[in-house]
Parts: sequence; structure tokens; C-alpha cells
Amino acid sequence: MANQTFPFVVEDEAEHQRQTDVLRQQRVTINESLLDVNKTWCNPSLYIEIVGVDFGGGKMHYHMLYAVKDGKVSFADVAKTLESFKPGTLVVVERAHFATPQTPKSLAQPFTADQLIDMYQRCESAEVTIKLFPHFHTRKARDWAAVATGNVLVERGKSDDKNDARGLAYYVRHNNGIALSDPPSNFGISRKRQYGDAVRKRSNIVLNAARSRGYYGEVFPLVAKLSRQIAQKFEAADSFINHKIAFVIAASVVCEVKSEAFLFTYNAQIPGADFFIKTVLLMSSVHHRGGVGRSNLCWHGFRPFLAKFAKSFCESTKDGMRYQKFADFTTSQDDIRRLAWRSVRHELKAAYRYALERSVGLSFYEVLALDGLDNTQGGDQWQANGFR
Repeated sequence: MANQTFPFVVEDEAEHQRQTDVLRQQRVTINESLLDVNKTWCNPSLYIEIVGVDFGGGKMHYHMLYAVKDGKVSFADVAKTLESFKPGTLVVVERAHFATPQTPKSLAQPFTADQLIDMYQRCESAEVTIKLFPHFHTRKARDWAAVATGNVLVERGKSDDKNDARGLAYYVRHNNGIALSDPPSNFGISRKRQYGDAVRKRSNIVLNAARSRGYYGEVFPLVAKLSRQIAQKFEAADSFINHKIAFVIAASVVCEVKSEAFLFTYNAQIPGADFFIKTVLLMSSVHHRGGVGRSNLCWHGFRPFLAKFAKSFCESTKDGMRYQKFADFTTSQDDIRRLAWRSVRHELKAAYRYALERSVGLSFYEVLALDGLDNTQGGDQWQANGFR
């Protein structure tokens, strides 16, 4: 039967073959210079096959991009299927499904920690590479693939497991613009992650209050004072840093307790800029649920900044009054978006270092310590008379 041999549900075998030939021709004629897919996390052009994977309805759905083949298997057959792919195959699967183990509190997850580790090891032995895709970006990847394939291979706006598997495979092979991660070696929560979570928990309180009452000292006046100093240093027409972004940085650097300010520390040390960007602000595609701060940075802050940034290149990222979706970006717009992100990260690091300069002399706040300020150390006790 045609529908058992080919991946598409169509009226007849001839149409089926035509669609398959179109997709194969697209791969032959695609201009590889349009997007540089060789990234630090992987170079998909080096693999003999790209397989996109998604889970749903008690099945693993997969799409073999070069073979133009869909498939699905039960959870019991996942490990056997993955290790059956040819050596040199890249498998792209959502992190939520393949890096979050099943526990008594999360029975919806398909695999236990032991099962996941076993599959990682079996794939490594079979020379099958597993890369984890940040699941909050699946829609973006799927819609980009839909536009790129003219809605032939991937359907825009259609959220089902087969369509998502196709979208992941195509996006990674022909764009690879969203960072992938390796499978974890264990599933414990690292101390660094605990630190970032603890700082964001405190900063969320400050930022929620500022959202509703004001960013100019109406609440947490010492944090607001530091944020004003950051804004005065960096705020300009072409800068990402404005008073709201400065407030995010200030609220993630210091905490205000009983009219005194303290400097967040990790293991009695002040974190470096790279640590701060990655662990506290969660400024990478593999991170999600970053709290109010990341929402202010990535949603409310980046889109208008990108529009201004693109304008300096005589490009537009707006459709009338609305911002264009990333899936609709041209190659040129996508390149500009990447440049904009580099600029943002550079500014955030510079603003963080400046915030530390203005906070010299504050007592340390070891946020992970259970007894809070009783474990502060270093620096002279700061008097509430303004930052240096």
C-alpha cells in the first residue's frame, strides 16, 4: 500500500512520488552559504542522516530527513529503534521528553532516569548522536521549516507529533540557529542552578513590585538607586539597556533587606559575568521559565531593540505595527538577529560589571544559606547612604 511505503497521506502513489522528488531536489539545490549551520553545538552537515523525534500518544514519532521517511514506535521499542539508525546519524529530540526523568510526581514523562541513561549509552555505542532541542522553541523551528519548504514537508501552525518531528529535523539541518545540548550525565540539580533559582526567586519579588508600582524608587529604593546608575551609564538611543533592563540587572546583583543592600554571592565569591549571564539571567536557548527578569529582557526588551538595530542595517523586523515572527525572517534578517543578540550579551556583561563596581563595600549575601543574613560575610557593613 502506498500509505505504508511513503510518509505523506495523499490520494495516489504518483502524487506521493512527486512530493518526495520535490523535497529531494530542494536538498540538492539549497544554497548552503545562505545560513552557516556549523555551530559550536554541532555541524549537522557532517551527519549521514538527520532524524527528528517527538513523543505523544504513547508513541515515539520520528522523521528521517534524507530518507524522507516517517515512523512511529511504542515506548518499549524506543531504545531499539534509536540504536538501529546507521552510525553517523544525528537524532534531535525535545529536551522535555528526553532529559526529564519520570518520577512519582511526573508520571507523564515517558522514561525513568535509569532508562534515559541506558538509552544515552546505547546510542553512544551505536555511534548515534543525541542532541536535545529546547522545547519552548519547537514552534519557532517548525514554522521556519514550514516557510522554507513551502508547507510541503512541514505544515505551519499544525502542532502534532509527526509535524514537530519533521520540523525539528529540517530546521536543524538547514538553519541550526537554536543551541542544542548534550544529554545529561546525571539528573541531580547542580548547586549553580540552585543559586540561579534562588536569586531569581528574590528578584521576581522586586521586579513584580516595580512593574505595578514603578521603577524609580517607589519600591525597593536601594535597588532602584543602583538601577538608575546603570541606566545613566549605558542608556542611549542605540543601547539595549534602558531603565527597566537596568532594574533587572540591579535586582539580580543586590537584594534589599530592612533598608540595607547586600551583594548576592555564590560560595562566598562574586560570580563572573559569564556565570551571571548563563546561570542567573538564563540567557541561552536551552533555558526557559526564567522569571520576570528574563521576560523583561527577551520579550519586552529584545523585540523593540531588534527593530531599532535592524533599522540601522536598512532592514525592518516589523509588519506594520506588529513585530514579525522569527519564522518569517529572511536570511538577512536572521543574520541581523544574531548580531543583535551578540550586542545584547556584550551590553549585559558590561552593565553587570559596572553594577559590581558601584556595589563595592556591600556585605555579601550568601543566598543559598538557610539562615540568610546570619551567614553574610566579606565587605564592610553598608550604611544606607547610597552606592559608591
